[in-house]
Amino acid sequence: MVLDCSNLPRTDGFGLSKQVHRYGLRVDDRRTYTNNALMSMYAKLGRVDNATAIFELFADRDIVSWNTIISFFSQNDQFQEALDNFRVMIQEEIKTDEVTISIVVPSCSHLAFLDVGKKIHYYVLKIELCNKQSFN
Repeated sequence: MVLDCSNLPRTDGFGLSKQVHRYGLRVDDRRTYTNNALMSMYAKLGRVDNATAIFELFADRDIVSWNTIISFFSQNDQFQEALDNFRVMIQEEIKTDEVTISIVVPSCSHLAFLDVGKKIHYYVLKIELCNKQSFN
């Protein structure tokens, strides 16, 4: 139901999404799942403030949470913010995956940050992410 709101026109979708948000927080005991869905919904509606507020407020972020917020920034041409969040993710020792890397690398390209791209490449090799089947 949450993601369906993001398919509505932005004005209709945002009004309905606020109602869904309030309801979801009242009845759902799976906070991480609900917060990830709400972040994704707000991101698709272009609501930067709402998506980032949810991300910043909940403590039990998982890989989906991080990928959602990094993707959101990247898709909205906020490439530095995408890289900054990736850096924080690494500092907080959140395990990255192929999705994370595929989201963050284009931000380096858009910013012409070859040195950062090389550091990400080194990081991928260091954690042996490139040995996984999906990268071959």
